[in-house]
Amino acid sequence: MYYYGAGIPTNYTKAAEIFAALYAKGDENAAYLLGYMTVYGQGVLRDVDRGKEMLVYAALRGVMGAQDVLHQLG
Repeated sequence: MYYYGAGIPTNYTKAAEIFAALYAKGDENAAYLLGYMTVYGQGVLRDVDRGKEMLVYAALRGVMGAQDVLHQLG
């Protein structure tokens, strides 16, 4: 909701907080979104290496979007 601004203003910081809590519980989709946000510095400090770690976690669990982003990053 906060990431896409669905019915509310976009708030990347709030989205990152929610995704981080879900990622801590093992959610692969949250890992993908938080990883993307971390690579590009959306709502969090930019940290490409940490973002890639999250994207790899998601990709290994079948999240196609994470695989695509990792491919683009090289």
